[in-house]
Amino acid sequence: SARVHRPNMRRAALLCVFATLQIANGGITLEFGSKKPRRPPPRKAAAEKPEQPRAPPPPPFVSKGWLVKKGHKRRNWKRRYFVLSDDWSTLTYYDDETARRERGRVRLAGAQCAMGLDYVPKRAHVFAFTVRARDDVYHLECSSEGERQRWLRTLRTAATSARDAAKEAMETEAEDAALAAATAAADAFVPAKFTTASI
Repeated sequence: SARVHRPNMRRAALLCVFATLQIANGGITLEFGSKKPRRPPPRKAAAEKPEQPRAPPPPPFVSKGWLVKKGHKRRNWKRRYFVLSDDWSTLTYYDDETARRERGRVRLAGAQCAMGLDYVPKRAHVFAFTVRARDDVYHLECSSEGERQRWLRTLRTAATSARDAAKEAMETEAEDAALAAATAAADAFVPAKFTTASI
């Protein structure tokens, strides 16, 4: 009977060796009976994008630019190119950037600038503002909120500076007029000549 079972024992031994090899190749340890953790494949280093230079912030004031203005006669809205004078006393608007054909002027002395419109429009004007000058009321519209804030800041400052300059000019003019009147009065006064009485 021992001879009969020897081939079976050899076959069982071979199967055990084969199973051990399969288990080892599969990453299973015989000691703990769990799979070995596989290391994740190395990630390719992502190409770092160069940082794009940030655009500088817009200046707090604006001296020229496009605005949409409501007309006084036809009451329609048209794009005009506005230019602030060097002394910040006048805002002139033209047909285009060449500034050849002047369409009008806004005197900023004592002007009041407010966000929005002072009436209910037929369509929404999101970035509009109103300038109340001494001669007329101007309704203007920007293309963005940031642009509107810069225009309002500029015009309010210009209106204050122009108002102070106008007030100073008026005071100087009044003083000059008073001095001229006093000088003229002094020149007109001629004292009487003293004459000796004949004896």
